[in-house]
Amino acid sequence: MRGFFQDLRYSARILFKSPAFTLVTLLTLTIGIGANTCIFTIIDSVLLRPLPYKDPERLVSISNSFAKENLDHGLLSVPELEDLQSQAESIEALTAYVPLHVNLTGAIRTERLSGMEVTTSYFSVLGVEPILGRGFLPEDYQTGITEIAIISHNLWENLFGRDPNIIGRSLILDYDSYTIIGVLPRDFRALGNQLGSDFDVWTPAGFKTAPFPPPSRNDRHLSIVARLRKGTDLNRARSELKTISRRLIQDHADQYDSGWSMELTPLHDVVIGNVRPALLVLLSAVFLVLLIACANVANLMLVRAIRRQKEMALRTALGATALRLIRQLLCESLLVSLIGGGLGYLVAIFGLKVLFALSPPNLPRLHEIGPNSSVLLFTFGLSLFAGTAFGLLPAIEATRTNTIDMIKEGSANVSTGTRNTKLRNLFVIGQFALALMLLVGAGLLLKSFWNVRNVNPGFNPQNLMTVELWLPYPNKPETGKYFRRDQRAAFFDQILERVEALPGVKSAGMISLLPFNTERADRAITIEGQEYRGPQDLAHAESRSVSANYFLSMGIPLITGRYFTKQDDEKSPGVVIINDAMSRHYWSDGDAVGKRLRIRRPQSEGPWLTVVGIVRNVKSQGLDAETLPEMYLPYLQQPPLNMTVAVRTDNNPKALARAVQGKITEVDADQPIYNVAIMEDIMAVSTQRRQFSTLLLSIFAVIALVLASIGIYGVLSYSFAQRKREIAVRMAVGASRPELLRMVLGQGMRTALIGLGIGLVAAFALSRALVGLLFGVGATDPAVFIATPIALAIVAFLGSYIPAQRAVKVDPATALRQG
Repeated sequence: MRGFFQDLRYSARILFKSPAFTLVTLLTLTIGIGANTCIFTIIDSVLLRPLPYKDPERLVSISNSFAKENLDHGLLSVPELEDLQSQAESIEALTAYVPLHVNLTGAIRTERLSGMEVTTSYFSVLGVEPILGRGFLPEDYQTGITEIAIISHNLWENLFGRDPNIIGRSLILDYDSYTIIGVLPRDFRALGNQLGSDFDVWTPAGFKTAPFPPPSRNDRHLSIVARLRKGTDLNRARSELKTISRRLIQDHADQYDSGWSMELTPLHDVVIGNVRPALLVLLSAVFLVLLIACANVANLMLVRAIRRQKEMALRTALGATALRLIRQLLCESLLVSLIGGGLGYLVAIFGLKVLFALSPPNLPRLHEIGPNSSVLLFTFGLSLFAGTAFGLLPAIEATRTNTIDMIKEGSANVSTGTRNTKLRNLFVIGQFALALMLLVGAGLLLKSFWNVRNVNPGFNPQNLMTVELWLPYPNKPETGKYFRRDQRAAFFDQILERVEALPGVKSAGMISLLPFNTERADRAITIEGQEYRGPQDLAHAESRSVSANYFLSMGIPLITGRYFTKQDDEKSPGVVIINDAMSRHYWSDGDAVGKRLRIRRPQSEGPWLTVVGIVRNVKSQGLDAETLPEMYLPYLQQPPLNMTVAVRTDNNPKALARAVQGKITEVDADQPIYNVAIMEDIMAVSTQRRQFSTLLLSIFAVIALVLASIGIYGVLSYSFAQRKREIAVRMAVGASRPELLRMVLGQGMRTALIGLGIGLVAAFALSRALVGLLFGVGATDPAVFIATPIALAIVAFLGSYIPAQRAVKVDPATALRQG
């Protein structure tokens, strides 16, 4: 330890005596280590950290799967839930939940709340206990709909001022009174569309005991989470689900496709979703940046090693072994890398704040992202790796000196200089290869993002404002004013009339699910004249309820047939408008106007609906998503509770936002208005995750390009400085400046082109990892693979030209005199 501290003190003095070297090295390492720490913090929080529940490794999600396609998005039905409860021996407990959309009524203010209807085992399966009151009990699951609720810590704090006597008080939701029985912890992260979704209230699900017809196996709307028994293997549990699935197909052949089965997935994987590939690509990118930074620092260390050869020779002559000298030089490298790591950690904390501002709102576990002991340990380990990576070779090279020759005054160790030059050229080759790989990846993602942003959404998003409404639906008809269909239709009609009368409004329409909404409304349908032999022959389409003026307001063109009119109400025959994709998919001639279909309901077939029009395809699920068959129903024939108002304006729609909200309030002052947005902003949010990955990878690629440029400039500058006498001799014997310029430029470009060649091969191999992130561009896109090396070659030329110009401008006589 005494020797270690001696080396440490000596290293600190050496670094302090070379402030320029130390500053450049620290800056380079801070960027490399800081970027890695920042991305690793996100990966640790999102991918590596266990879910914040009791024994999270035992939690799984159960969904369904079809041989052809997952038509029901993984959801299960109530009978299937009961089958699992009675037959799955590998499951200790399970719970089901569905979204609960409610309005807070009867309070000081009316607002929209997000909640969940859950089975009474929901919190016990997750291992969560309320901080006040109690959780749900099996006896809460009795006949009828039990009107009790558990609320979030946030709602307790904001609405009730953290009242410790909250238990037993009433909460009016959709005009029904719910008794509060519990308050959840502040740090509870609910399961929903993603972990950490902001939910306010939980109530016991009434789908089992509500006074409605028995639930159907085809009515799939439940998300199911289960806790496996201790010691149960995932493969064993999956095998058991397959057995149960085969049994259900045999027992209910008329309701199941032969390819149907129930699937089991670790809950952690479900929460993460599809973000894993993008995050791993970003981590790989920042690690490449770190390697380029290490190569740059190694080049600096090699230059410094040449200048310290006499020092190393003297220490060797005084008895120091090569191992002792390597240890000393490595101590210097590790000291500077650890300092750089500490600075990088601070930079990462600041960088996380920037990333939070740029990150998409639907990034899983966003609220949990932050540094912890794992991140600190990662930074420390990365600093040790960096210090060893850039310090070991220069340290070994510095000890390979001819002691006698180096001690002689004025001698030069030509062989060592040659070895240093070769090593430094190898580092530059590596830098350009790594930089090309990053730039190719960034180029592919940039082209993909450009393609996505230029996809035609199927409507005109300019000057379009949207406002969401969700009417309260009480359990008791006598307590609500929107229980009947005619009440809902009258409310929406009044809003459309008043909004359309506003100055500056061209038109206004309504739809139940606006494009780019993450929710889906898949419906099974029967098409007249097409043979139906079982569940596998069912057709499916996304369903939307719209007003007559919706297509005009959105700018969705009519291909053939007609739009809806106000006469398409509940008294007129059923009609439907479909998109072009549905027409071509289910009718061989692509002309469905006049044809009939009906929606399959859980207990019965719906009435026949006549196709009266075909409209252009709309990218409802996202600009980069597949266009699905869609059908539009006139809302007057079956008014839903939820509608989004789409308002087309003459100019900036933001200027009319307050006026539109005022007109809605005039119709019903108790109706909460939420998600007031501009359509162009909604579209931008839908591509935000792709934009986030593309932006970060582009930043890392630019950093890599700058570091590689600095690397080749530094190598050539030093190399030409060392060859000043050689160049002077060549000029003295008649070599022209253009000839010398070509010679020295050729040396620099040869090094860069070797790196580009290696990088091109590596980029071809590794670009396959980006396939899942690309849109409208191949992993080996010719344009990207041609343009990127050319751009890097130009950078290499500029990095070589400047030092080459300086080298050939040397005065031969002066250079020869200086020796």
